[in-house]
Amino acid sequence: MAKKQKNSGFHLNIGIVIFGALVLYLVITMFLYLTRVHTETYQVTSGTLSKNETYAAIALRSEHIVTADAGGYVNYFIADGMKAARDEAVCIVSPQQDLVKKHAITSDDLAQIRQLADRYARAYDRNQFRSVYDLKFSLDTSVYGASEFAATDGKLYYAGKDGIISYSSDGYESKTADQISSDDFYTKSYHKNQLKSDASVSAGSPVYRLIDSENWSIVLALSDHQYKRLTDSDRTRIRVRFAKDGLSETGNLRFFDSDGVHYAEITFTDGMVRYCNDRFLNVELVTNTVTGLKIPKSAVIEKTFYAVPVNFVTEGGDSGDSGFLKEVTDENGVVSTSFVEATLYEETKPVNQADIAYYFVDTETFSRGDVLIKPDSDERFQIGTTAKLKGVYSTNKGYAVFRKIQILDEDDESCIIAEGTSFGVTQYDYIVRNGDRVKESDILH
Repeated sequence: MAKKQKNSGFHLNIGIVIFGALVLYLVITMFLYLTRVHTETYQVTSGTLSKNETYAAIALRSEHIVTADAGGYVNYFIADGMKAARDEAVCIVSPQQDLVKKHAITSDDLAQIRQLADRYARAYDRNQFRSVYDLKFSLDTSVYGASEFAATDGKLYYAGKDGIISYSSDGYESKTADQISSDDFYTKSYHKNQLKSDASVSAGSPVYRLIDSENWSIVLALSDHQYKRLTDSDRTRIRVRFAKDGLSETGNLRFFDSDGVHYAEITFTDGMVRYCNDRFLNVELVTNTVTGLKIPKSAVIEKTFYAVPVNFVTEGGDSGDSGFLKEVTDENGVVSTSFVEATLYEETKPVNQADIAYYFVDTETFSRGDVLIKPDSDERFQIGTTAKLKGVYSTNKGYAVFRKIQILDEDDESCIIAEGTSFGVTQYDYIVRNGDRVKESDILH
């Protein structure tokens, strides 16, 4: 019987080979991941720089208090915050308490009530409960009329000028901007007196306040930083947004110092009636008015370009793209021209007629020392002059591509750049957040 021969040959296990290939692939992938420069992208959005600063302001108006000549009860004919014409009856002071007769509410009365309620709703502050009483007193007088009182005696008080009638006082009525001190901003000691009540008044007591001009102002105390920022901008007018109702007014701006404190006074010619019963207002100075595309400052890089005279540009190639005629010499010393397509990133603007306008061209397009020939001319230009452009790296194509930017405004963290820049970025593009960590054409993902 023949003996079986022992097989001593090498057997290749296909499973081990596949497993080994997978392990090798994972090791290589991990190595590339760990050694690769990791970049963070940022989506370009439209916006402004940081929020405008807010301030506590004191409102100043042309106003004065009217006092009673004799004691008695005051009955009012004009709602709080409403306008009175010159010589219009505002109130009557009489020994009798109830002189005014209520009458049937007319459509005009309803319109006035709606106006008062709407003003109250827009300015409502849950922390200022006194405003509820202001509304109550205003509604009480909104349906009364001076022609409907019956008095045996008493004195009528007429508005000396056209103006807004208010039934509160606080002692600030005669203050001017230059008289304001830092103590005036201390609201905890502030006291506002409600002039309308059911109690009688004595001679010399205030009965109403008349604001006789639409011109008014606010005064703000400024820190050294705020003062420098505002004065460095050389502003003479500024837009102010009022926190109470979100509305804005633009006024004239002036600065003054008092007792070592910087102040700003902003004077308006409109909007006074909305805040006629407010002495303290929270306001926002709208200084960040530049809008555009907002990007992080860390994304901005500078790239070097060759500067080439504008009049050397020509068109060529199959697509008629812009480019230049470059002088080339072959190995036999024969000189000819070759069309080189080029991306023209920016054109400089000559200051005067003697200046030359240049295009900026990527340094990868030419080598230093290359000679360009002006179309239809023997004039030549040697590549060598450089300039720098600011830009960012776009990641839309998966690799770093330089995109030019024009900075309109900036702070410590962000920049506002112009929209519609040629070879620039657009809203919702993705850019490299830290531009100095990558190079042109780096594959990013």
